[in-house]
Amino acid sequence: MKLFYQVSFCILLVLGMLLSLPLHSTLIENESNRQQAIGGAQRQQREQTPQPIASSGDNARSCILKDNRRPPLMEVRNQTDTGWCYAFTLADLLSDLSGQQVSAVSVAAASHQIWHSQARREIGRVFPSTADMMGLNSRSGTLDGGLVEDVLERVLNEPDGLCPESVAQSSVFRPDSRLERSLTELRDQAMQGGNWCPEQACQHVRNWQQIWPNLNVTDFLVIFDRVEPDVAWIEAMKRACFDHRFQLPRPAHMKAERAISAPERHRLMQNIHDAVDRGKLIGIEYNSKVLTDPYASPLDLSHLDLDSIHVSSIVGRRPNPTTGKCELLIRNSWGTDRLGKYDRSYDFENGFVWVPEESLENQLIGTIQVE
Repeated sequence: MKLFYQVSFCILLVLGMLLSLPLHSTLIENESNRQQAIGGAQRQQREQTPQPIASSGDNARSCILKDNRRPPLMEVRNQTDTGWCYAFTLADLLSDLSGQQVSAVSVAAASHQIWHSQARREIGRVFPSTADMMGLNSRSGTLDGGLVEDVLERVLNEPDGLCPESVAQSSVFRPDSRLERSLTELRDQAMQGGNWCPEQACQHVRNWQQIWPNLNVTDFLVIFDRVEPDVAWIEAMKRACFDHRFQLPRPAHMKAERAISAPERHRLMQNIHDAVDRGKLIGIEYNSKVLTDPYASPLDLSHLDLDSIHVSSIVGRRPNPTTGKCELLIRNSWGTDRLGKYDRSYDFENGFVWVPEESLENQLIGTIQVE
C-alpha cells in the first residue's frame, strides 16, 4: 500500500509537470529569441565580463558559505508514507515567509480539494483506467498527489489564512483506515444513546488527537455526522484550524519555473543561488535519485522514473570542506534519521543534507518561490 501511494503521487505530480511544460517552453523560447536579437556586441561584452556562478564546474570562487536555517524551521518534519513532499515543502516556504510554522497537513487538505474539482476530472477523461485504480473517479478521491502551483495558489487565496502546525501536527499524520472503523463504532454507540466509546475505538481517536490536539471525542462524532469516514480528516482539519488561522504579514505571490534541457536546468540553478544569496528558501522539484547517487545520469524526462519525483527546499550553500566543490543544503521531509536514505559521501545533519551542486543540477525539474 505504501508503494501504491508513492507511485500514485508521482503519477499525478508528473502529469501536472508535463501539462505545464508547454507554457514554460513557450516562455523559454520567447526568451531565447529575445536574447538572439540582442546582437553580437552585447554577447561579446558578456564574454569579457565575469559572470556570477558561471557554470557548475566554476562555482568554487562564487560558492560563499550561506546558511539560511532559522526558526520556525530548525527541525525537519517527516511526511512518513503519505507522499506529501509537495505539501511539506510548500508549508515550509509559507512558514519561512510568515515566521510561524504552517501545518503541512492543512496544505495537503487543499490539494485533496483541488483533485475533487479539476484535476481528477481531466485525469479521469484521459486515463480512465488509471483514475479508477487510484480512486479519482470516486467521490472521495485520493490522499496523495498535488499540482504544486495549484495547491499553493489555493492556500494563498484562503480568506481565513493559514493553519498553524500547533493545531494540526503533520509529522504524526497517518492515512489510516482504522479511523473509519473507529468512527463507525462511535456512531453506532451514539445511535444507541451511549455516551462512551469502545476502548479500541477510543484508542484510535486518541491517536488522532495527537494530530488535532484541540479536538475531542464529541468533535469526532459531529464530524462523522457531517461526512463519510473516508474524508473525515478533511472535516477534522477545518474544525481544528477554525479560530486558529493567521494571515501572512503581507500579500504574497509565487514564481514557478521548470526546465526540459540542460541549459534550462542551469537557469534554475541560478534561481537557487539568487534565493540563497537573498536569505530566502526556495522549493525544488527534482529526481530524488540524486539523494542516493551523486553520479546519476543527467535527467531525461522521456525516460523519467515516475516514482523518483520529489519536492524539497534549499536552505544553504557551502564549498565542501575537503574538495572545495560547491554544495547545496537540502531541507527534506523524511525525518531526522539517515537510515540508508542518502549517499554515504553526503554530510547529513538531522534531516538536512549537503548535496553537490553539479549533481543536483543534473536532476533539476523546477523551482518554486513564495515572496
